[in-house]
Amino acid sequence: MLMTRVLAWTAATITIATMTVGAQPARRPAQSSLRSERAFAIELQRALRTGDRQAVTRLVRYPARVSVLQRPHPIYIKDRDALELMYDMVFTPHLRCAVVDSREPVVGKPQPKYALLLARGVVSLAGGRVIAEGAQGKYQITRLTSFGDTSTRLGKPRPVTFAGGQQTVELGGRVAELGADAYIVVASAGDRLRTAISGFPTGSLWLRVSRRGSDTFLDGGSKGDSVWEARLTEAGEYLVEVVRRAPYCEPPVISHLLSLSLTAQPHR
Repeated sequence: MLMTRVLAWTAATITIATMTVGAQPARRPAQSSLRSERAFAIELQRALRTGDRQAVTRLVRYPARVSVLQRPHPIYIKDRDALELMYDMVFTPHLRCAVVDSREPVVGKPQPKYALLLARGVVSLAGGRVIAEGAQGKYQITRLTSFGDTSTRLGKPRPVTFAGGQQTVELGGRVAELGADAYIVVASAGDRLRTAISGFPTGSLWLRVSRRGSDTFLDGGSKGDSVWEARLTEAGEYLVEVVRRAPYCEPPVISHLLSLSLTAQPHR
């Protein structure tokens, strides 16, 4: 049984390799063939494009073998809970974008940046960085090779501390292809909050501020997208967000420098 699976995998791998070598790209199979393989690729791309982590983790076969940047040996992920904890390190913005951007080669057209290759029982995405295999009528990821920025954390605001009477802090941040880079500032009523971003491509990011837990964004004057400044009328936690305006995955990550100043209202 083991030898049969090895031979089947070898044959499928040879088929995929054949599609990547040669003077002419492989002709796309008829739409009626490889239907299950193509459906899996579309499902994974949709889950990553919409940020549906639960759907992504369901598409992985456990234990999973993952090669991660700057680690000398592959790591093995036991189950879905383990992958949830390591999700941002494994599915980096660069890998997510590479999967979403994967396309099948077509005769007479330029080769895609990231190839989507299909063979009976095997799916390869992101130029071979993601391999899925079919078993018992279901396709799941069995091998992953991660790459790119591992420092982004979607949906996790960073608390900002003004230590030792310090009024201004500067923080380096990164905004991934989805969502925003978020920070939490604790302020008193009457405090003046000023925040500014720099070091990013013009027009690719903008600032917004709200009370944490509120859907209403506060007015920060007319200083443009990169500066927000106002006196706060209520005490509590405020959410400062550096929001992406650049197109999806162009590029996968945008770096910036955030400056935050909190000045107490002078006593009269």
